[in-house]
Amino acid sequence: MPFEIICNMDLGKTLTPEFCELVDRIEESGLAAEVIATALLEMKEHPKGSPLVCLQIAAYDWDI
Repeated sequence: MPFEIICNMDLGKTLTPEFCELVDRIEESGLAAEVIATALLEMKEHPKGSPLVCLQIAAYDWDI
């Protein structure tokens, strides 16, 4: 099965400069695992939410 069929995320719309800068800040904080886990919980609770918004909420929750 081709990768395109497995991955339904439009990476061109997801990996924006804003998203990448946020990921950099999260990595620099040393709390990447905690923030990612929180973002995944946000995505579970709000499945129509964008990855960026869920990650922003998680970063805010961890004071990043």
